[in-house]
Amino acid sequence: MRLISPLKASILSLAEPILNPIFVFFFVGETPSFLSLTGFAIILMGIGLTMVPSKTQLNEINE
Repeated sequence: MRLISPLKASILSLAEPILNPIFVFFFVGETPSFLSLTGFAIILMGIGLTMVPSKTQLNEINE
């Protein structure tokens, strides 16, 4: 529980609705639209950037 902040946990929990079009593609065969994939990429990139630790956090972990 100490390894992840509440903010990061809540952001990561939001990934499930974003991944729904991908799940539908694999299980149902419905192709997502270009705008859907673009939005997915933007939001996924934001989640990824939020999960990357900053230099300050890395220094705190190493001490």
